[in-house]
Amino acid sequence: MSEIVDAILPAGGKLDAEFAAAAGTNVKALIKVNGKTFLDVAIEAVRGSGKIRNLIVIGGEEVQEHCKTLGVDAIAEANTGPENMFNGLDALCQASPPPDRVILVMTDLPLLQSEHLDWVLENANSGKDIYLTAVRDSNFLSAFPGCPSTFVSLVGEKLTLGGVTVIRPEAMRRSRPYFQAAFELRKSKIGLAKLLGYGFTLKFLLKRVTVQDAEDKIVSLLKCSGTPILGSPPQLAFDVDDVFDFNYTQKIVSEKQ
Repeated sequence: MSEIVDAILPAGGKLDAEFAAAAGTNVKALIKVNGKTFLDVAIEAVRGSGKIRNLIVIGGEEVQEHCKTLGVDAIAEANTGPENMFNGLDALCQASPPPDRVILVMTDLPLLQSEHLDWVLENANSGKDIYLTAVRDSNFLSAFPGCPSTFVSLVGEKLTLGGVTVIRPEAMRRSRPYFQAAFELRKSKIGLAKLLGYGFTLKFLLKRVTVQDAEDKIVSLLKCSGTPILGSPPQLAFDVDDVFDFNYTQKIVSEKQ
């Protein structure tokens, strides 16, 4: 029997007043470019993949109403991002049989296509519990010149994480305390350093962390195996966080027409 993969699409992100005025909505997933919302793009990519069975969207009332017009299952958002993800997992696991793995697809990736998701699933093939998409700086900057992104320096690599993750349900549940702790500490550099460990944090700041170090840290923190998928498509890291990104997206999309 082939592996069953289902998709979780978190769509609860809100915009600040300036960004909302420019975008015409205060819900990030409902931003429109060239007549399509970012959520439409994500749903089309998932539906067009030949490797994904079911999908579930998590969002507020506007998102849920939009999903009704598309014939897509959606559930109400919770108080935190981690709660949203786990509520989505619980909903998907009601299916029989439940999924072997889930793919988390962020809904602020305006250039996402089915082929990118298929590529991720084809390359998430080394038996790990968690796969993080990782885009090299050279690939991102070549595809999107002048577009800012935050790159993490590892030994021999400069990477930015993509908005797509593949994870086994049991590993996701086992990692729940860490996800919740990371969410609560996300604005505290000291808190995150404590969570990661000062030794690892210092090594990171000195740019001495290797990919193997990162894999070992996943094992020690989450009690499951994980690895970045190096060389992931740059479109997976092209997300929209502010007015500059929004204007850049409009420019890119108009040039492709």
